[in-house]
Amino acid sequence: MSVGRAPTFRSPAGTIALTSAIAGLASLLVLSEPWLPDPNSWLVWANQIAHGHGIDFSVGPSWKPLPVIWSIPGSWASSQAAALAWIWLVRSCATATLLLAAVLVTPRFGRAAGLLSAVFPLAIGPWNEAWLGGSAEPVLTAAVLAAALAWRAERREAAIMLVAIGGLVRPEAWLLAIALLALEARHQRRRAIILAAAVVGFEALAWFIAPWALGGSLLQASDRAQTISIAAEHGLIDAGLSQLPAVAALLVPAGAWAVVRRRDRVLIAIAIGSVAYALTVALAGIAGYSGIPRYYVPAAVGLAVLAGPGAAELIRLIPSPVLRPAAALLVAAAIAPGLAESARQARDTVTLADTAIDNADRGVELFGSIGGPSAFEGCKPFGANGFEVRILARRLELALPDVSASVTAPTVVLDDSNLPKATLRVDGKGARPKVLATDPPNWTVILHAPGGRCPAGR
Repeated sequence: MSVGRAPTFRSPAGTIALTSAIAGLASLLVLSEPWLPDPNSWLVWANQIAHGHGIDFSVGPSWKPLPVIWSIPGSWASSQAAALAWIWLVRSCATATLLLAAVLVTPRFGRAAGLLSAVFPLAIGPWNEAWLGGSAEPVLTAAVLAAALAWRAERREAAIMLVAIGGLVRPEAWLLAIALLALEARHQRRRAIILAAAVVGFEALAWFIAPWALGGSLLQASDRAQTISIAAEHGLIDAGLSQLPAVAALLVPAGAWAVVRRRDRVLIAIAIGSVAYALTVALAGIAGYSGIPRYYVPAAVGLAVLAGPGAAELIRLIPSPVLRPAAALLVAAAIAPGLAESARQARDTVTLADTAIDNADRGVELFGSIGGPSAFEGCKPFGANGFEVRILARRLELALPDVSASVTAPTVVLDDSNLPKATLRVDGKGARPKVLATDPPNWTVILHAPGGRCPAGR
């Protein structure tokens, strides 16, 4: 095998896409809808747009174009259809990420190294929480790794389009689109230059013009990210690099050396891009933007891809062929505890998610039994004391500010007795609370009617 050139291979993109789609469908049997606040918020926004409404951005996460754009067609059918479509996409992309890691590594370093690169991300706790809960990061990682595969196959236009998809998830991916534009300009590839320039323009439209047209500001994403900033609590080391298992301290640097030694430009680009991405998130945190651990997940997964090449390089350095299988078993044993811990965390996550979704189901059914939101139009915003407020907003097809755990003196309270009530302050202003419906042992719908805000007869 020559050192300077990658081996010729047939791109398995079709097989990866089909396998990932099937795996995404199968995952719906375990947990069939997103339960984290951010994806439920994006689905609420998509539903509002699908039905011709603007968006009240005073409540909710930072603006992200891709989840909203993807979820609009499903919202025309129902909010539940949109939720299924989104969680299927996330899970499919999570599967694709693992398969792409293996495919990118195998040609140079062998199947065992490719398998390790595919398995290693599963030892990253925040990664598992992201694909289980419906966060957008798996879509970004799959898009960028697919772009790397397309670039290796010299399908440059496809690579640019895939980078564009990633750029609709996180603004840090814009840097990659701009880098591709500069690279194509250097080589004077006219079609690719035009496409890359169009991608940069579309990214600007989706991130700035779209939220402004929907009722927000041109800088809606960054403004909200500053509003909810918790950057002081998380940094590059404790939130970013700490996501990687301990064995990564050995395998990832060795993998970086291996890809440089083999001159694998695609894997070198993934390594450099992962470090640059993590530094960008860290610098944004220093500048006052939110820097939660989930934001570092794409960088952690990108570095995890180097684990396979790292293991292959270290085993290659062992002079005795007899000892190399034992070294491979030692690497497998080193990663096993991290995988076991991640499996335990994933199990706990599924249990928590099932509880939240089941609670929301009961709350929505109980509220619907007395007429639902339409019967209490004059009572908004509704109060709720639980973690499920965003799920309730999506299920009830309400705007995010219309059901909240932080509203003061709500007229209608959806009270889940299993959850803390500290954030919900109820002041009936002299009115006697009236229980409208109850579903023991969890939900109670309570009416407080100060100032005649509710419709007559309620």
